[in-house]
Amino acid sequence: AKRFPRRLSAEEIYDAVADATQTAVPMFVEGFDKPLMRAVQLPDPSEPRNNGNITNFLAQFGRGDWWTGVRSDRPTVLQVLYLMNDFQVNYRMLATANGVFNTRVAALLQAPLDDKQAATQLFLATLGRYPTDDELRIAARAPATSRETWLSDLHWALVNKLDFIFNY
Repeated sequence: AKRFPRRLSAEEIYDAVADATQTAVPMFVEGFDKPLMRAVQLPDPSEPRNNGNITNFLAQFGRGDWWTGVRSDRPTVLQVLYLMNDFQVNYRMLATANGVFNTRVAALLQAPLDDKQAATQLFLATLGRYPTDDELRIAARAPATSRETWLSDLHWALVNKLDFIFNY
């Protein structure tokens, strides 16, 4: 049996970022009693109409619509740059996030974990696997770096790793 890698859909990538960073945002859709917490639940390509950040994210990753653009699962350089540089994505990897979110990095800073355990938790939450010994060695904190900066940077690196947006 042979299985080919598949890039996640726009909605799956959005949900993966929200899950990895622990920053799910309620999405309000007209006609629904309760807010939706996952982009894969959105009933229409124009939703959520009240949150341009989410619709822009989904559009960048090939969501398409029914009238002017077809859905695309082809990765582009713009998508890579978007994940690396977009404020709404990077904001979710900070510890404080202005008090709006209780991010995964903030939770790890509050937990009684050593650096190796914290890095392992980030790998599990972001990539769904344990880090290799080489990855742990590379991810080791530099003595001059604060723990908060180190965890945020490590999380950013994992979200921008190719393994994050592909299903193997």
